[in-house]
Amino acid sequence: MRASLVRRLGPVPLALWFLYGAQAQDRADALVISPPRIEFGKQTVDSPGAPVRITVRNPSNSTIRFDQIISSGIDFPSRNDCGKELAAGAECTVEVRFKPAISGDRLGAIEIAGSDSGSPHYVPLAGTGE
Repeated sequence: MRASLVRRLGPVPLALWFLYGAQAQDRADALVISPPRIEFGKQTVDSPGAPVRITVRNPSNSTIRFDQIISSGIDFPSRNDCGKELAAGAECTVEVRFKPAISGDRLGAIEIAGSDSGSPHYVPLAGTGE
């Protein structure tokens, strides 16, 4: 239901993604992503915080191809071990840190786009630079 609402509304501000998420995890052939959102709290400007892991699981019976796994903005550097494909029943990890470039509230998202029916997936990210 949430994914269909997002499609009807078009581009949705990141603040709404953070509040409601934008996952389509109710489909059998869609990736399952956990946690659905991350709140980093307060972090010193230009100092990276501890990494947080996002698990991406493929519950389907077929391989899912990744088109991209990216983070928005400069405040949330990320890396992943997902490769170009995720086999049926397998999982991979996206690791994201909060390294605020300036003080104040900072919003971002991890976008995971691929060949599953729920794509693209967004994990909203939020933190405060001090």
